[in-house]
Amino acid sequence: MKITQFLKYASVIAIATFTFSCGSDEATPQDTVPQITALSPATGTVGALITVTGSNLAAPDSVKLGKSKLTIAGNTGTTFTFNVPNSAFSGKLYFYKGAKVDSSKSFTVTEPNGFVSQSKITGFVNGKEFSSSPDAQNDTIGGNPVFIVTAVIGTENVSLILPNRLATNQTVSASTSNPFIYSPDISSSNPILFAANGLNGTSGSFKVTEVGPNGTYLRGTFNFIAQSIGGTKVNITNGRLALRLN
Repeated sequence: MKITQFLKYASVIAIATFTFSCGSDEATPQDTVPQITALSPATGTVGALITVTGSNLAAPDSVKLGKSKLTIAGNTGTTFTFNVPNSAFSGKLYFYKGAKVDSSKSFTVTEPNGFVSQSKITGFVNGKEFSSSPDAQNDTIGGNPVFIVTAVIGTENVSLILPNRLATNQTVSASTSNPFIYSPDISSSNPILFAANGLNGTSGSFKVTEVGPNGTYLRGTFNFIAQSIGGTKVNITNGRLALRLN
């Protein structure tokens, strides 16, 4: 083969290879980064059904509203739905897929109102979600009448000690008269108690969102930082209470 023919063939092969390579680049898969474009509606109460639209939304590792993990349904890759959970508060919607995340949209949680059919208390203890049906009773502390709400989750206990007369939009701060308490193991003969009483860097508040007619039910939100005798602290966040009283 003459050198001129070899160069001619080589140039043809090079052109063919370049053409094939360019064609391959054009055929690469589209970007798989998830993108949320809309929430409908963008505000709602606990239990509301929300529709999310966007692209590359199939098979997420997890979806959260703030700290609250969501259970999603009807995922088509461009849309899915979820119900706002009891533990959710206003915040960003996080869509996790591998190392990629979309947190471009926010959702506003509005407090529910009206008759409470089932008592429920929810929240997070140091980021770990808890949910339980609480009990309530009247008692006294230091001669002052109080209202004690107690929720037991396994061996965990969360107690809110509140004034026995509450009004809508009232805020109760954690104090020695109205402490908020958490115990990680009430089954122990000497359980550790974490108390928020306004002392030693502890704090907390309970916001009454609604008191039903004739005291038939109570709704509210709460958070507190409590401390044990040894000085260890626990952080209770995203607390929400719906309590049927009679």
